[in-house]
Amino acid sequence: MVVTGLGGWTPAGVGFASLWDALRGGDNGLHPIGSDSAYPEAVVGRISDLKPFRAAFPSVRPPLPIPPSRFAMVAAKTALDDAALDEGTRERFGVMANRNRGPGGVVVKIMTPVFAKGPKKTSPLLFSQSVSNAPLGAVATACGLRGPHLLTMRGGALMNAFDVVARGEAPGMVVVGFEELVPRTFDADVANGMFEAASGDDASWRAVVPTEGAVGLVLEDEAHAKRRGARILARVGGVERGQGAVPGHEAPLHLWGAPDPAILARLAQDALARTSGTLALHLDHALGVPTYAAASEHVEAQIAAPRRGSLKGRLGDGVGMGFVASVAVAAKVLHAREIPGGLLSADADAVPIDVEQAATLVSHLDPHCGQSAASLETHV
Repeated sequence: MVVTGLGGWTPAGVGFASLWDALRGGDNGLHPIGSDSAYPEAVVGRISDLKPFRAAFPSVRPPLPIPPSRFAMVAAKTALDDAALDEGTRERFGVMANRNRGPGGVVVKIMTPVFAKGPKKTSPLLFSQSVSNAPLGAVATACGLRGPHLLTMRGGALMNAFDVVARGEAPGMVVVGFEELVPRTFDADVANGMFEAASGDDASWRAVVPTEGAVGLVLEDEAHAKRRGARILARVGGVERGQGAVPGHEAPLHLWGAPDPAILARLAQDALARTSGTLALHLDHALGVPTYAAASEHVEAQIAAPRRGSLKGRLGDGVGMGFVASVAVAAKVLHAREIPGGLLSADADAVPIDVEQAATLVSHLDPHCGQSAASLETHV
């Protein structure tokens, strides 16, 4: 299985090339917004100009679709264009979209009058504008993708897309991870089974920087890609997934517990075992939460990666976009045979990859103790 196209719309700009150029230049998409903002955070990754959406989809006008759908649609379209997939071929492809916690909060906010006054007071446009899976349908419809499609959380989009192509159910899949800016973390409301805004005062979340945008990639059967003469960026060795919490651990992630470092290390080792390349870069979440940092350090000790980087330090925290974006960057690193200095530190120079067959590893954690790892290698 191979990656044949990359796309995106992040605070760094439209298209994956803008994100790559920002990484190479040591820049990022995080900006201070000032104390007079409605959001308490000092820094966010925000997209305020929606003109690129109107340019890409001139016949689709706001207020539909909602902003997360716009981000996802542009990311998918730019990935499909990058893969040079014509309309006839696209019809056989499917789409997996990975969302963050934001849309759930939007639904809860808009549903408040429903709980208080009953459904007769609800706008008929409520669900068409706000349900969490709206971006999935928008991407599939706008891009002409008629294959399997599913909306997921955490790293599920990439995992499910990998499985679909491996089973031969589609020649390829478009994978999109998208975010909408959420000014505070969300807590579970056990009483009604939904989400509501939490205070966000937990000290462990002070390093979290909210972001918005989307990154997409085209995952394709290698034989199919070769038959149509596609440019192949990287081969995907494997995608591993697991879930586990350290027994008895409570706050700071008291709802779900702390991730089990041993499980993440095993997943990383299993993913690497599927490649033949020499590990050049380990991309992890680097979120700044102590329990996450401990898990990453354990993985690092097990795999002895020569270099370690994080995309979240350049785009901010993203439950939906993080894993997809990191895998996309890993594919570009291998194709360019260069590790951008911006992935390593703010003032690092780019590092050339000088081994014949190189590999990258992406490990990912989320607040639900979902743990995943993907490995890619240069295409020969």
